[in-house]
Amino acid sequence: ERVTSETGYFTKEVMARPNLVIAIHAQVTKVLFDTTADGGPRAIGVEFSKSKNGPRYQAHARKEVILSYILLSSGVGDGNHLKDVKVDVVHDLASVGSRLVDHPVVDIALKDKGVTPKHLRPHSVVEVFKLIGSVVKYLTLRSGDCATNVAEAAAFVRSDDPKLFPPEEYLEKIHDTTSGEDSPDLELFSTIFGYKFNLTGEYQNHGKYMFPMHTVGLHATLLRPASTGTLRLKTNDPWDNPIMDPRYLTEPEDLKKLVRGLRIILKLSKTEPLASRVDHTNKDPLLDHDLFNKSDEELADIVKARLSTLYHPAGTCRMAPLQDGGVVDSQLRVYGVQGLRVCDASVFPIIVAGHTAGAVFAIAEKLSDIIKAQYGSVGKV
Repeated sequence: ERVTSETGYFTKEVMARPNLVIAIHAQVTKVLFDTTADGGPRAIGVEFSKSKNGPRYQAHARKEVILSYILLSSGVGDGNHLKDVKVDVVHDLASVGSRLVDHPVVDIALKDKGVTPKHLRPHSVVEVFKLIGSVVKYLTLRSGDCATNVAEAAAFVRSDDPKLFPPEEYLEKIHDTTSGEDSPDLELFSTIFGYKFNLTGEYQNHGKYMFPMHTVGLHATLLRPASTGTLRLKTNDPWDNPIMDPRYLTEPEDLKKLVRGLRIILKLSKTEPLASRVDHTNKDPLLDHDLFNKSDEELADIVKARLSTLYHPAGTCRMAPLQDGGVVDSQLRVYGVQGLRVCDASVFPIIVAGHTAGAVFAIAEKLSDIIKAQYGSVGKV
């Protein structure tokens, strides 16, 4: 049985605790502050609602507020930016929303000789019935096509590994942004079918387009990008999505590494066990069999055109010294605000070279230990 953060942490025993109340389908709209407190503003609770025009509720804190977002909308951030969007400034902390970093990914799709579960996004009435059968099988037996996690295999590599990128072929030296000589800067993974995003206005419908033929998807992800971006408010309405500008590829090194990522996944497609599955004679213009003969410059254009997110934004409330652009200290306390901590991927000083969920769980476990050490046992918190 697959375990999620919800089923792993919110067990029946935990849900039965008298000191736990969970509000579902709710969104925090702002942090409540006592701006008259000695020593600077103090967080005293949160306001939340179920909808933009619905009633607003408040939950007050006896000791502290722990957040996973909403600092800017609450008036904690760059004062000039907050004034521009007409948010009352509670505490001017310029680094909030800066140093946004993400894991960008580029995707390719190749013709699969076999049968793939592409009916999970049906293209015909027959595939609709196949999907229904797969759903029933999963609900009754916990097996079948719906049991897939889609990305079934992954590898972590370095873009300067001489075994993968022989120096006599790859003459240009790549700048090392990893945490150590054995640490990766690229993740390569395969999916049970290919997909791509469509551009509709300003939004990316990631994975909305599914190929009508059987395909295999191959993907290269940059794990330690040098490029950083920003997170800013669009308006003072907490229900309006913020403006996330990751500024992908602003550092030339990132583009070079992703081109190498493309090179290696193309090479993998001609290596067993993929080689015998992929139809390399296919010439369908929807697919990517023509990439094998492209130059680095042409592959760079492909990267620029296709680059999208792996949904791992981090770093906008960095744990670092205040003078180095930090937002929280080593105990996740927001600088200049009492009774307020942040606990999510935004506190990463540098993005982890892997998927972010596990690291977030570890940070939350650590903060739990900090809180218990400060206030005593669970029953006293």
